[in-house]
Amino acid sequence: MVFLTHLHFDHVGGLVDLPVTTPVYVGAGEAQERSRVNLVLGRPADAALRGYGPLREWRFQPDPDGRFAGVLDVFGDGSIWAISTPGHSAGSTAYLVNAVDGPKLVVGDAVSTRLSWEQQMPQPVAPAARADAEASAQRLRNFAAAHANVEVFLGHQSRSEQAEAR
Repeated sequence: MVFLTHLHFDHVGGLVDLPVTTPVYVGAGEAQERSRVNLVLGRPADAALRGYGPLREWRFQPDPDGRFAGVLDVFGDGSIWAISTPGHSAGSTAYLVNAVDGPKLVVGDAVSTRLSWEQQMPQPVAPAARADAEASAQRLRNFAAAHANVEVFLGHQSRSEQAEAR
């Protein structure tokens, strides 16, 4: 299985190295998004997804704690959570992975760089999506602040600087 944070071409290119029988999961509404950016950049993403069959969309449930727009315990055992983070794209999704060496929060482009994470800089999104993008980013920051042991992985930050984004 592949769990994508969103369908922008710079986040799906690695699919070409996987068998086309690999199930691909995205956030609700992600496959239907029709923004101007996708009109220009969608073709490379479409090429990377060619042959994989229908994308599978997460069916988020309301977050019982009210922290996020929606959540889903992927395997039902708490090992991986899909978290709805709308804004950067319609179905933008973050993932909380409860790994053996501690929890990892993969936020994709909901917050793409350490500077955006630390300085709470607005993400480059369409004006209509700005409120959702800022709310999702702040929810992720709040979650990480409340759980100091969570290692955060940002969408476009080098691995050597990931640990600093806490």
